[in-house]
Amino acid sequence: MKFFASRTHEPNPFVIKGSVRSNLDYFYSAKQVTGDFVRVIPSTWKEISFLQSLEKGYNLFAPWHGDGVLVKADFLPAVRDHRH
Repeated sequence: MKFFASRTHEPNPFVIKGSVRSNLDYFYSAKQVTGDFVRVIPSTWKEISFLQSLEKGYNLFAPWHGDGVLVKADFLPAVRDHRH
């Protein structure tokens, strides 16, 4: 089994940015972040545990559109093919 077998490369994606206004009024907007990101959808407890260890808003983001989460490519373990 591969770690995050389903991956999609997404450079400079739009992400959800949450903010707090006065009186604890929350609002969300789209923000473009620069860099190489990979969209992943966790399917095992090991993948979920890995994502929980990342810093939200720095190397882990919620995408503005679609499913999964966006992880900075540098922080994501490489996919290794063990068939060789």
